[in-house]
Amino acid sequence: MNDARLIDQLRDLVVQGDREKLCTLLDPLDEKQRSELKEEALEIGVAIDRYWGPGGLEIDISNDALVESQRDLLKALDKQNYVDWRVPRWTVNLLVVAVCDLKTLDKPWDQGLSWLRDDLSGMPERLLRILVARKPKWLAKWVEKEWRNERPVPNSFVERGLIREGLIPASRDSGYYDRLANDSMESYPADAWKTDVFKRKRRSVKEVIDADPELLKEEIWGIFEFDSSVMRNAYESWSEALVSLSDEGKIDRRELLKRSLQGMGLPLSPGTLTGMGKFHQLLGPTVEERESFLQEYLSLFSASQSTVVGQALAACEVLLKAKRLDANAFFAALPDVFRIEKKAQPMKALGITKKLLKQESSIQAAAAIAIVEGVQHDNADVQSACLKLLDAIEGPIPVEAQSRLASLREHVAASLKNDLESLLRQDTQVNIEPVEPAGDPPSSGRKPNSGESQTKSKSDSSGVALADLKALKERAEKLPKLIQKTSGLLAAFEQHESGKCLTWPPVTPHEVPRRDRDRQVNPVENVAELIELVSSTIESIEDVMDLERILDGISRFHRERPADFDSRTSSLKKRIVKQSERHSGRFLDQANSIGLTRLLNTWLEMPETPADQNVHWYSMRGWFLRERISGLTNDIVQSRQAYRRADSVPMPLLSLPTHLGGWIDPMVLVQRINDHYAKHRELLDSYDFAQALLRLMPEGRSQALGQLDKPSHYNGGHLLRYALGDDCELKSFGGWGEDAVKAAAVRARHVILPNVAPVLPIAKAFYRNDQSIAIEGAITDDPTVPFSLAEVALSVEPFFHRVKAPTDKQSWLDTWESLTNPFDTSASCMAGHLGHLLDPESTWNDATCRLFVMAAGDERGENRILATDGLLDAIARSLVSPEILGTVIANTLPFIKLNRLSKVLSSVAGESKLHRFVISQSIEFTILHLEELPIDIQLLLSVLLESSSDLGIAPGQTLAEKLSAISGSSKTAKLAKQLVKLTEATSRQDLDSLVLATFVQRGERWHATASFMDGHGDSSKPK
Repeated sequence: MNDARLIDQLRDLVVQGDREKLCTLLDPLDEKQRSELKEEALEIGVAIDRYWGPGGLEIDISNDALVESQRDLLKALDKQNYVDWRVPRWTVNLLVVAVCDLKTLDKPWDQGLSWLRDDLSGMPERLLRILVARKPKWLAKWVEKEWRNERPVPNSFVERGLIREGLIPASRDSGYYDRLANDSMESYPADAWKTDVFKRKRRSVKEVIDADPELLKEEIWGIFEFDSSVMRNAYESWSEALVSLSDEGKIDRRELLKRSLQGMGLPLSPGTLTGMGKFHQLLGPTVEERESFLQEYLSLFSASQSTVVGQALAACEVLLKAKRLDANAFFAALPDVFRIEKKAQPMKALGITKKLLKQESSIQAAAAIAIVEGVQHDNADVQSACLKLLDAIEGPIPVEAQSRLASLREHVAASLKNDLESLLRQDTQVNIEPVEPAGDPPSSGRKPNSGESQTKSKSDSSGVALADLKALKERAEKLPKLIQKTSGLLAAFEQHESGKCLTWPPVTPHEVPRRDRDRQVNPVENVAELIELVSSTIESIEDVMDLERILDGISRFHRERPADFDSRTSSLKKRIVKQSERHSGRFLDQANSIGLTRLLNTWLEMPETPADQNVHWYSMRGWFLRERISGLTNDIVQSRQAYRRADSVPMPLLSLPTHLGGWIDPMVLVQRINDHYAKHRELLDSYDFAQALLRLMPEGRSQALGQLDKPSHYNGGHLLRYALGDDCELKSFGGWGEDAVKAAAVRARHVILPNVAPVLPIAKAFYRNDQSIAIEGAITDDPTVPFSLAEVALSVEPFFHRVKAPTDKQSWLDTWESLTNPFDTSASCMAGHLGHLLDPESTWNDATCRLFVMAAGDERGENRILATDGLLDAIARSLVSPEILGTVIANTLPFIKLNRLSKVLSSVAGESKLHRFVISQSIEFTILHLEELPIDIQLLLSVLLESSSDLGIAPGQTLAEKLSAISGSSKTAKLAKQLVKLTEATSRQDLDSLVLATFVQRGERWHATASFMDGHGDSSKPK
């Protein structure tokens, strides 16, 4: 058959939409014949993709953009009566995959085929047939690459078919089994699909396996070895299918029991392990089968996932009921259960232990040795249950258990210390000297219990001497009066000396000095360092400050081309191309949305990366960063043009922070302008200028104003003077971005003069009465409103919280945006940026505390870790007020998991007496603020009881009255009674000394920081 005739036939089949005949015609062609059809296939495909739509023709046939063959094709299509308008597009896309190269499949949009990938993924049978007939050399490479794509073209059906044909190697990994699971969730075409009757049906799991019996030989067992959605599948039950196959004798039942138990012991995801446990239960193991697998069950006691341990304990309960549980084997494995963080499984294990002790009297010693390990569990209920069981054991406790129990004194909850000591005194087999548990507070009138050491600890674990108030006072008086006042130190001492409880005097943001020498940002020094920095950044972002340094480095060094520049950047260019591949989800692919990839390409003189078509000019996400980067990119392009002034020189960016957190020293900003822009009579980039104004530190502004030349030779100079505190008018200078500069100048001035009404409206975010977030004021051209905050506040449905995890997609962009306005931490906290929890000097306000609570109650462990670290440091630096934190917890309880929050609070309380004091006070404020106590309030009461018991303090009178009103026999009522019975053993003023020490330390830090004058009593401060 000659090429012309073949092409005509293929064109006719596309017009007819006959995919069966098309595949039959293509099957015998070799690779050379297929490659000769490529151009024709692309021409047909592009014409249909571009000009054929739901309404038929979408272009005038006489359009000059069409060639004659395309006109003829579209006329022929217009005469057809398709069941679905997409039929010719589906058909031509099959032709494309049958004849085109790998590049076309990877990036069809570059050829004008926007629907190719979606269409092929919807025709798995046709796709498999074409690939099997063609057998391209690149097939294995393409399939492997597709699995890394967010939306791959082939699916498990295609993959299994290619494996059976020997065209690609079999792969056993989690992704393979995920695809296998998803195969049963997809709707596959019925036989009628081939005749264009478009009914689709879903294949059951059993149908998938029956159609591919090879799966049952070896590969099926991989579902118990890899972390996949086979066991997590909630749509179609693989478990039920496997049980059914087992009942039919097609798969070994005992092997299924064994493999599922082995799988539960592997380090897999919680969802997979839970699914395996449910599958194991679905098999319905008999008592005899459970007994034969007892060692496998007991080995699961050491599993890290609590649900797995629960499954093993459930099996033990069945055997216990049948009186076939080996007690000695059970007790040998029991200590592993106490490593589980949750209390449910240890309590269940202790319940089994209690019943075993009733069944057999000869196992008392083995039980005691195992039970004593539970005393080191973090939960007080588990500790209490262990001590009660030990107390109930008949006869003396074995010496081994007695010695071990004594060694665990420091682990037991403060409320249970007396019980432990009483238990130790009951036995006389071994002489164990009772000692006061480590960390017990020094007493102020507290009477030691019988047997307790009379030795008093003179210092807290944080190293603060409780009684040395005189030394603290002397250290405070050595500091300047201004620092004593602004740091809250003076007010804190006044409260203490008046006998009042400390209220943690707040520190206003503009009073905090930011010229910390240890937090300086170093600009890139030369082009070699710039190349190295870009090379280390393009694949992953560890610190967004590196992006600021890269922008500034490119601005200053983009003209420099040393002799070895090409060789130095050759590898870098290749990596940039790879990392910026569209739809890959890599950093540079994401960065294309704000123009960062284009900037790198422009600097290195590479072909420009196509703009992200999903980003429109009106998109708010990253718009300010996009404008900043666009201005720098355009400046580089213009600098290479002939019309650029010959004496123009590269300039540093005004907006490069001088200190971490996004701060700019006003003196440095003025120096940049005087030395570069004013000297060379260069115009400022409006968005770069606006960003610099927003980042101005509070200190040093009046000194900087005195060094500023008259603003006659660059745009916006009067706005800089206004931001620094000069009494001048906000004149218009015209040009793109003027509104952003004005908004920045007004905000920059308002932070140092918060009591003076701003001359322009400032957008402000706030919480409504229902705790949802809203924004009032104009947000157009205001760069200080984070996109993610506006997205929440302007949503049709109210959002109550949002927490950004460090692992979230594009979290780097959100973090970068949070540096736009360092002063407005509230907006960034409302937007969910966790970085503000780690600011070493910012006092926590309502928004910060709310962000902490949401992160502490978040399901993602990394967020809970950040919340824990943030609160640990904030308490150590007296940045958080218990009243504010406690009130926020009360308001936020309906939106969080209290068990997660309570664990974080308990972990923080364990750090030191200072931390226990702050946590206990915060919980008191929470309970007082709640009109009605939630059902799980015992979680907070438990933390309060342990912290108060350890500190030797009792609830305040108002709280005690509220707790006394709780009646009944619930866990909450029992804890309330225990709290009410506590008595004051430590003076509150003694505990105040812990807090006072942190205020003194803050004042000393501030005094050691760079000059602290402007805005703090400087005579030149604007009025």
